[in-house]
Amino acid sequence: MWKEGADKPDFPKLEESFETDICIIGAGLTGLLSAYLLTKKGQRVAVLEKEKLGCGVTGLTTAFLTASIDTDFSDIIRSFGPKDASEIVRSHSEAIDLIEKIAREEDISCEFQRCSNYLFATSEKDISIVEEEHDAALE
Repeated sequence: MWKEGADKPDFPKLEESFETDICIIGAGLTGLLSAYLLTKKGQRVAVLEKEKLGCGVTGLTTAFLTASIDTDFSDIIRSFGPKDASEIVRSHSEAIDLIEKIAREEDISCEFQRCSNYLFATSEKDISIVEEEHDAALE
């Protein structure tokens, strides 16, 4: 629903060669954030997008940023160990902090807000999964 009525600027089709330091393919959240940070460091950046802005994967998401990633904490710990798992989870929180900071500094009207995130059991069987995730998050 947020794609409807959203102001998305039109950009011309690339018609000629030009020189740049870095070329990013894809104008989704990751591509645009990368371009933003690189230009802040003085790099000349070109972002290429085959569709309109916000029409790809980023445009089809819920725009919900979370420090809880797609992989359970317990699985991350098993795969990478507690120290690296902690770094992985912390990196997600730091990324959210960075996006909030940029939105504030650049006065981007994106309705950024902090929300709680809950994991809950819907059956007796799921209680052990929630308990395992609780223990892993504490670790």
